[in-house]
Amino acid sequence: VDGGWLVEVADQVSFTLPFRISDGSRTTVTVWEHTGPAVDAGDEAAEAVSDLLDRPVRVVGLAPEHDRAADAGYGGDDVPVGFVDGFPVLLTAEASLVDLNRRMPRPLPMTRFRPNLVVSGSAEWAEDRWSQVRVGDCLVELVKPCSRCAITTVDPERGVRDGAEPLRTLGTFRRGDRGVLFGWNVLVRDAGVVRVGDPVSVVHPV
Repeated sequence: VDGGWLVEVADQVSFTLPFRISDGSRTTVTVWEHTGPAVDAGDEAAEAVSDLLDRPVRVVGLAPEHDRAADAGYGGDDVPVGFVDGFPVLLTAEASLVDLNRRMPRPLPMTRFRPNLVVSGSAEWAEDRWSQVRVGDCLVELVKPCSRCAITTVDPERGVRDGAEPLRTLGTFRRGDRGVLFGWNVLVRDAGVVRVGDPVSVVHPV
């Protein structure tokens, strides 16, 4: 909608949020070891999401002075991040999901992995051999394979845990030092506009 986001959830709640939340009261948000300032989005959003979750919550946005950065160990010390897990972007590939689904008792959708960028047309697990890729106007760098947690076992349509997959199957062939892996954490090195259907080109392979 004009001037903001229209948020709709399963025909149960509907509310709008401005693109930048800047006028609300201040609070703090903790993500892992980092605690930083946030701006409250107001009562309309809070009441809608509280009703949906059946518990009191507040919806917040980044405060202008929020200073959290991505993991410096992977080149992210100068890359700002908000309330995400650890990196600003997560990239996955459709072909890799196809290969994973071949190995599982039943297939799962890509939404289980909550990616920002989904690449089609590549070979399975080809993303393991990419260092930098250009997506639309953006140059992004793949810096760390994503270790997957139990959130991937939650059906996003129903909000309930749905067995041990995909972690059980990933553990048979995609295990790393910190757990099972699917997708890549990405840093944006040259920002720009990204649209659905944009071409993806490998700038630097591994």
